[in-house]
This record gives sequence, C-alpha cells and structure tokens, in this order.
Amino acid sequence: MISFVTFFARDIERTADVYRLLGFEFVQEQHGSGPKHLAAINEGMVLEIYPGDDAVSPGTMLGVDVADLVAAKVPSGEISVLGPACGAS
Repeated sequence: MISFVTFFARDIERTADVYRLLGFEFVQEQHGSGPKHLAAINEGMVLEIYPGDDAVSPGTMLGVDVADLVAAKVPSGEISVLGPACGAS
C-alpha cells in the first residue's frame, strides 16, 4: 500500500486537475518557509504536488484504482490509460 507520494510539476494546478478527476481534493499547504504546494488525502494516501521540475526523472507514473473510467470523466488524450497493472484483475 502506498501511503505517501510527492512529485514536482511545472504547473501544479493543471497537474492537480488530473487527480481531481479521480476524486482527490487538494488544499494548499506550506511547511515552515518551504514552497507552497498542494496536498490531498485519499483513503489514507497523501499526495503532494510541489512546484518545479523533477530532478530525478522526466515524469511521474502513479497507479490509481478507478472502478469506472467513464464515470471518472477522464478526457480523451489528456491521460494515458495503459491498462491493468501486473497482478490486477
């Protein structure tokens, strides 16, 4: 079970919009003098989106279970749906 995911994005609001479609509700946070960022808690998992470029890899892949992609209103062409992960039914 994933309990905490943090990644960086050039446009945190646009990035958050994708996850909002999947049911995440974000609030703006700032820890001390650190950068303002977005955070959401969904079924015990914390997802944070910080401004900036990811220094380790050019992108982030995150697996999220969604019962019905049509009901989630995922816009065609904005999200790549690769299919079930290994071991998924």
